[in-house]
Amino acid sequence: MKYIFRLSILFTFLYLTLYYIPISIAEDAPSNLPDGAKARIGKGIINNIAYSPDGFQLAVASSTGIWIYDTTTFQPLRLLKRPKSYSELIAFRPDGNLLASYDYSRVILLWDTDTGTHIRQLWDADINRDKRELPNFMGTLSFAFSADRRTIAGGSLIDEVIHLWDIETGDLMNTLQREDGGHVFSDIIAFSPNGFLLAAREQENAIILWDSVTGEQKHELKAHQFSVSDLVFSPDGRTLASGSLRNGVHLWDTETGQLIRTLTDEQIVVNKIAYSVDGTLIVAGCADGTIIMWDVMTGELKKIFKGHTESVLTVAFSPDLRTIASGSKDGTVRIWNIITGELLQTVSEDYIEFSSFDFSPDKQTLVSPSYERDIYELDAISGVLQNTYNRKNIEKSIDISVSPDGKTMATAELLSKVVLLCDVNTGEKLKSLEGHKSNVLCVAFSPDGKTLASGSTDETVRLWDVSTGEEKRVIRRHGKQISDIAFSPDGKTIASAGHNQNIYLWDVDTGERQLVLKRHNSDISSVGFSPDGKLLVLGGRNGSITIYDIDSMKSVQTFEGDHNLVKRVAFTADGKTVVSLGMKRDMNYTRGGVLYLWDVE
Repeated sequence: MKYIFRLSILFTFLYLTLYYIPISIAEDAPSNLPDGAKARIGKGIINNIAYSPDGFQLAVASSTGIWIYDTTTFQPLRLLKRPKSYSELIAFRPDGNLLASYDYSRVILLWDTDTGTHIRQLWDADINRDKRELPNFMGTLSFAFSADRRTIAGGSLIDEVIHLWDIETGDLMNTLQREDGGHVFSDIIAFSPNGFLLAAREQENAIILWDSVTGEQKHELKAHQFSVSDLVFSPDGRTLASGSLRNGVHLWDTETGQLIRTLTDEQIVVNKIAYSVDGTLIVAGCADGTIIMWDVMTGELKKIFKGHTESVLTVAFSPDLRTIASGSKDGTVRIWNIITGELLQTVSEDYIEFSSFDFSPDKQTLVSPSYERDIYELDAISGVLQNTYNRKNIEKSIDISVSPDGKTMATAELLSKVVLLCDVNTGEKLKSLEGHKSNVLCVAFSPDGKTLASGSTDETVRLWDVSTGEEKRVIRRHGKQISDIAFSPDGKTIASAGHNQNIYLWDVDTGERQLVLKRHNSDISSVGFSPDGKLLVLGGRNGSITIYDIDSMKSVQTFEGDHNLVKRVAFTADGKTVVSLGMKRDMNYTRGGVLYLWDVE
């Protein structure tokens, strides 16, 4: 039986006792690049941030791994990662410089942040299947850890209850459910600091408080008119803070279940909230890019931090109460002075997801749009950012192609059957190409710019006359949905990749199949020709990148990569570098969008 689910997890932890731990600062930022890669462009998206107990390190969990920064220089010290995986949530343990991370593949890891060493694995849903209640664990929608890291709570999609497990043994300790027998569908969970209370969002805007030891339902909290977005206990456990997508932040008395106060009357959209370690302040990261701080005792608005240009995804107080760290959808991690509200440091500006890439007409520049953000121009050899510009009319693009004259951009949009042609300089829509029966996934201009090819989930490649917008030809014999297409340098051949283990080469003029390149160890997700037309580079759905000699049909070079899936591959103009767009793939969605540059022999 298949369980289809989407993990959305909340990691809560106790007030972290301050310890002094010497830190050895690396001279150069570590890259942790895969073998054969010479550059990584982007760090993926931000999932979570956390300060170490002594405040000397800041950890940022992203879709490339966990980046550890020194909080004096704000330079990256090291990257903690497992191959082809990423951490959703992180928290430092109170007993020193150990970091606990929850892996999207349902694994809990402990890391030594000074050395970057993976110490041990606390949980793996794929082992001891008979003991660890695998069906319930597989259906889990959300997680929370007790402050001592000995208990894990998970909201189950299978039987709609909350399970409590012993982390070390895997034993099921307790099951929490509604007193009236109603279903519990919780995707946000929080433990109190002493581990005796557990809070869970239910039915979007309701919150239930349980005694985690007895399983008794203590209170049902109802005051939010809109969906609850986050739950955090105060350090003393006497107050529960709840953030909302419209009603700001509510503070609840955990003993009586009464609403203490609401920390704003304005219709702000709160994504994440955090308590200061002394419990006197609370901060909210908001969808409008602001960070709002209140005095918990009085409800007084203390400060509004402004600087992020997009939604704030995560926030954290430093242990010394001097700074606040925030991570945003704008791709930056920022450090703020709590007293003055001053922006002290922008830690990074490359926590972004790329959705596609193409080359400029001179083949010297990578043109890559990011998800719901600007389009980036990057040096194709070094990856250095050269320019950004607005992505008017292509906000939802999942693939692009730039015409050889540099004047027109073709785009495939998310969940759209239509191919758009837009003016590169103005973003003005020039033409809409309609004909596909289902969603378009990829587009490519011919070398002379007169023909545009598009591939779709309708299992066809369609060729279009760029000047008239008319459909010239339909190639129907691929047999699977088309995930990528590429023209040969002479424009006479087009290669198609799809959800099978073959690459097909087609005659552009006739639409006849010329060649089938069979590859049996992975479905092919992307394809590209070398500048001389003698080599093909293939990206697999297993994350591998392979270069083939077309004449001999033999593999000449392979990169294992660090992707779960390679969405796009292409050679640079000199044929010495392959560019790949790597994606991270979860159970029912794909994310990541990091570019790699590979050294071709």
